[in-house]
Amino acid sequence: MSPRLDPRRRCLPVAEWPALDRQAWMAGLPGRERRRFSESTRAVRLGPVALDKAEKGWGRFLTFLDLRGDLDRGVGPAARPTRERIAAFLDEMIELGNADHTITGRLQELTDALRVMAPGEDFRWIQAPDGVPIRTLLDMRKRDLVVYHPRVLFEWGVRLMEEAVAMRAPCRRRVRLRDGLMIAVLASRAPRRRSMQIMELGHQLRHDGEGWWITLGRKDVKTRKPLEYPVPKTLWPWVERYLHTERRELLGGTVSDALWIGSHVEPLRAPATRIFEQSAREFGRDKRFGPHRFRYGIATYGPRELPDSPGVTTKILGITPDIEGEHYDRGDQVAAAHDFHDALAEERRRTSVLARRIREERRQRRSAPDPGSAENRR
Repeated sequence: MSPRLDPRRRCLPVAEWPALDRQAWMAGLPGRERRRFSESTRAVRLGPVALDKAEKGWGRFLTFLDLRGDLDRGVGPAARPTRERIAAFLDEMIELGNADHTITGRLQELTDALRVMAPGEDFRWIQAPDGVPIRTLLDMRKRDLVVYHPRVLFEWGVRLMEEAVAMRAPCRRRVRLRDGLMIAVLASRAPRRRSMQIMELGHQLRHDGEGWWITLGRKDVKTRKPLEYPVPKTLWPWVERYLHTERRELLGGTVSDALWIGSHVEPLRAPATRIFEQSAREFGRDKRFGPHRFRYGIATYGPRELPDSPGVTTKILGITPDIEGEHYDRGDQVAAAHDFHDALAEERRRTSVLARRIREERRQRRSAPDPGSAENRR
């Protein structure tokens, strides 16, 4: 069964949660701003990204409980996690082939969700079954990823825009050019998924009188550190083309500050989905990827392309060197792969000459007259 179709992987949306879970979740959200300076709950420390992950993580746990017949709708969320259930949940995630970082992330999401729904209780044990941190029980190996050079991804985005301009069907042209521009922006600056989704014209994307800039405030980024950088000059004409033509057509006369507009006259709710779909068409469904893969590309190839500019990756991505090394940097792997591929190419060049010589000798032998034939005897 395809992983995308496996019901065990579904994250139950809030609307389908048991009533007590849904009420506890919603009750934990409205008062967050009022309790900002209070120490009564640690749920106030969760940002929008962490809350979104916590919501999905709890929905995934509810799916697990439901499929094994343990989803008692008469009890609240605090009663759901038990040591036996968490152990079984771990076993299922391992069986499904979830990466080690995904598994630890899911347990963190459960803990964060309970900080919202049951702020007076301590569920940190979920991340340390039997007192042992789950990270020490797993190998924590990085997934094998196909990391494309940012140049390849940038050229892909530009090519999509060039193809869009030549399209006769307006609906296809609008979507293709918009998606191409998103891909080119991701390839050059790699903002996070949420940062891309919330971009607004005049706010996160602005014109300073000369060129276009991406400006991300504290609330727009995961690290809470503002980022500001220019859009590559080669994209300025494409930005203006999108704003003046495709975006206006997508809006259909309505008004919106959102930068990315969907095909139904409303802000594009899930830009990541468009990246997955376009990458599946370009590279194959088994190699499709989302916005985060662009960050891997910059972190991997940035130091290799600009060895005299230390810290180029951390400055562009807005991360610390520690985070870069732990989660993104695959430079050593790529360098080794390049050396290996170079060696293969050299060996192929060397052996191809020999192979051509052998093939030529065989061809000559086949075409040469047989000395033992009747014609040669005459």
